[in-house]
Amino acid sequence: MISNVSVSQAGARPSGGYTQETSAQRESATKTDPATDAATDNEAQLSEAQRKQLRELKARDLEVRAHEQAHLSAAGGYAQGGPTFTYQKGPDGHQYAVGGEVQIDSSKVANDPVATLRKAQVIRRAALAPTNPSAQDRSVAAEAASMAAEAQAEITAQSTQGAEENKDDATTQMKQDKAQETGGCPACGGAHSSDAHEGMMAYAAPITSQTQSVSNIV
Repeated sequence: MISNVSVSQAGARPSGGYTQETSAQRESATKTDPATDAATDNEAQLSEAQRKQLRELKARDLEVRAHEQAHLSAAGGYAQGGPTFTYQKGPDGHQYAVGGEVQIDSSKVANDPVATLRKAQVIRRAALAPTNPSAQDRSVAAEAASMAAEAQAEITAQSTQGAEENKDDATTQMKQDKAQETGGCPACGGAHSSDAHEGMMAYAAPITSQTQSVSNIV
């Protein structure tokens, strides 16, 4: 580790082939952290049951922090701040994390199903990122999967609609091209003129109206 490298290189070797140690270095080597000493003394005064509880709390603290960090790393820009933890005081007087959460923006992207789909996929991955996802994590993942399915359906519907519109435009263009070639009707591609087409449509309108009226009476 980088910190160990800097410590091990603190004493330089002079030309004599031995390590010269100053009084300050000797004092630094023998000096210990008061907080560590106090913690060690506290643990020494604990009963066996208390030491067992302390070991469990320390393990839980590490597990919780790793769990929430996995959420945070996978969520990326959708995470709203860092993890928040709930703590329990140990028999040694210190606080240990026993629960935590990461807030994630799970709203849809307005008027953009493609972006919504991508976002839902990220949220789902973030929810299931820890080794052992909680029930709440799985619930969030399920909601994200549902949001992704809705976005995919919207994308498919838009693609289908676009294909139909392109097909209609292509059909209209073909009729117009045919009319230009034959001198016929540009509206339907028939052999008659555009004036004749309008007359036919005007003549057909009253008949359609009359048929609807009869249908209503029956």
